[in-house]
Amino acid sequence: MRIETNKNGDLIILRPTGAETGGRNAELTTQLRNWAKKNQTGKSFDSSTEFELPCGAKKSPDASWILKDKYFALTQKERDGFPPICPDFVVELRSKSDRLKPIQDKMNEYIENVVRLGWLIDPYKNKFIFIAKMAKLRF
Repeated sequence: MRIETNKNGDLIILRPTGAETGGRNAELTTQLRNWAKKNQTGKSFDSSTEFELPCGAKKSPDASWILKDKYFALTQKERDGFPPICPDFVVELRSKSDRLKPIQDKMNEYIENVVRLGWLIDPYKNKFIFIAKMAKLRF
């Protein structure tokens, strides 16, 4: 189980994913990592990385990326722990056991904390939802 919190400090318990979702997430993380290594403008992270957002919520996106200058502006201690930063790019991949509303709420928290780009991928409804910093979208 993974534990996250929302901006009110409420605990959110996340169940482990099944094999199909785990495979999709591995592919997603690999593709993002390969792009980040080639592009060299930022650092990518997997679903085990938890970030403390400016609002105080603690979130672990399925995949994420932060501009290199922004990441290295953090202290070594902050980078070794749960970085107090909202990633510039986040991806949430819905698993079969996930209810859609909590993931939408999580995406809205990223928006409120100034994510630049976000993807919510729902393979069970064949939906891909794109959010951007300038968008005033709410789910």
